[in-house]
Amino acid sequence: MKDLKRRLDAKRGLQAQVSAHLNPANLPQPRPVSDRTMNRIAIIVIRTFLGLLFLAAGIPKVGAPLQTLAAVYSYQIVLPDWLATAIAYGLPWVEIGLGLALIAGLVMPLTLAATAIVLLFFTALTSQAWWRGLEIDCGCLDFSALHPALAALGTPGGATLRNIVLLALAGLLAFLLRRMRRD
Repeated sequence: MKDLKRRLDAKRGLQAQVSAHLNPANLPQPRPVSDRTMNRIAIIVIRTFLGLLFLAAGIPKVGAPLQTLAAVYSYQIVLPDWLATAIAYGLPWVEIGLGLALIAGLVMPLTLAATAIVLLFFTALTSQAWWRGLEIDCGCLDFSALHPALAALGTPGGATLRNIVLLALAGLLAFLLRRMRRD
């Protein structure tokens, strides 16, 4: 009987210890995530997203300069042939360079300025084509493989709206980077 009583006492003691460990008041509390950490995470996510988009836009153009040249001419802007050709051969490398710089976080003020300039240039091109009613392939990323409705982003109007959203993301990234430096 004493043995049984001793076992029950040991079991109760063990149960008390387990209960004390499982009591939420005794569990270690998670540390709250600071604003600085959230800013860092947001900066990395936005940088990577924009960088991957630029890489995805530039890499296919490297192997298809004539297709890129046709896209440049489809905007029906008067350009000397040498400039249109330079754009067709140089633009993919600019997009790839910006994509890599964004992902790596290299010289972010300069990278962001260049990204904004390129996006403003793209927005101006696509919006003038949209305004003029040109039915063209903008030479942009083709999102229709993800969902057929996303094919609208390849039209001048859709590309203009997409570029405005990307400009807003670049602006948000600039704001967050400035905030990080200030803190």
